[in-house]
Amino acid sequence: MSPDDKLRHLRSFPRAPAPNDNIAAVKSNLPDDLVELQQNILAYHVAHHPGSSVFGHDQAKGLKLVELYVRSRSSEEDSVQKSRQSLPPGTENAKPSTMKVKPRTDDLEALTVCEVDVQDGKCPSSTGRRMLNVHGTLAGPCLTLFLDVASFSALFALGTVVNMDPSGFSTSMNIVWHAAATRYAPQVPILFH
Repeated sequence: MSPDDKLRHLRSFPRAPAPNDNIAAVKSNLPDDLVELQQNILAYHVAHHPGSSVFGHDQAKGLKLVELYVRSRSSEEDSVQKSRQSLPPGTENAKPSTMKVKPRTDDLEALTVCEVDVQDGKCPSSTGRRMLNVHGTLAGPCLTLFLDVASFSALFALGTVVNMDPSGFSTSMNIVWHAAATRYAPQVPILFH
């Protein structure tokens, strides 16, 4: 680990348990070590460890990272043009694959998808994981918890690529519900971009 590794704290997190313990289950364009790191970060933030009493742990421990991508915001030609403008004289005709230009946060975007199985707390495998309201739909506060915890997954994905720890906490959320998540949709995908 290099001394300028700003991800040292994140790399110290324990290995994530199920459902985030299988790197191969995540569709991604990142190397396996960064996928594993993302799984560990998600598990850490929902306090997914034995005996946890952190708020929402019983519900959020089922969040599963299923897709993880970091890519250029602009087209390849635009990014090559921008990187050539910052290259030393005499290297303007270098091929993109041979250029070693460190990506900037502003030039990249991250996309993550997390899923969770909606539990009603009635079956033995969902003990303590009551997620439904009195109408039998996913409770708004429960989904808000998922949004809060999983929304940072895209920030951490981007941070690991550019060697930046975006740790922090939510200060504001503006949520608009368009429809109820009914019990007929047993799996709820949560997309962050």
